[in-house]
Amino acid sequence: MRLSFAAQVFSALLVACTLATAGDAVPGGENPAVPATVEYWYVVAVIDGSDDKSTSAYWGSSKLDLDQIAKAMGERAGFRLDNLRVRNDDEKWVRWEDQEPTERGTILLNPSRVISVIPLIDDPIRVKPPVVVPKDDTPRM
Repeated sequence: MRLSFAAQVFSALLVACTLATAGDAVPGGENPAVPATVEYWYVVAVIDGSDDKSTSAYWGSSKLDLDQIAKAMGERAGFRLDNLRVRNDDEKWVRWEDQEPTERGTILLNPSRVISVIPLIDDPIRVKPPVVVPKDDTPRM
C-alpha cells in the first residue's frame, strides 16, 4: 500500500512533533522541554523566639504571588519558601544546602510570626550586585 503525498507529509510532521516534545525523562516525570512553573522570589522577615525581639530573614522562592501570600496570611494559613538562599563566609549567595548540608532548603512559615514579605527581582544567586564606586573625597582645584 502506497501513501499519498499528503499522508506522507502528515506522518512526517506527526513524527517530528512527537520527537520534539518527547524530551528525556527527569525525576518527577517532568518534561524539560516544557517551561517550569513561575517562581516568585521573596525575602521574608520573621520574629524568632518567645521574646518577640529577635528576628530572622529568609530568602527563597514560592509558587505563590504576593497577593496569594497576603490572602493565605489573612486566612492565618502558613506558606512555604523553597530554594532558600544564604550568604556564605565570603558574602556570596549560595544554596541553603551548600551551607547546611544536612538540611533541605525549604521552610514553612507561620503567618503570625511574619513581619514582612518583600518581593525580589530574581534568585539572589543570579542577580548581579551593583558596582559601588568609592567616593573620592580629594579636594578638586
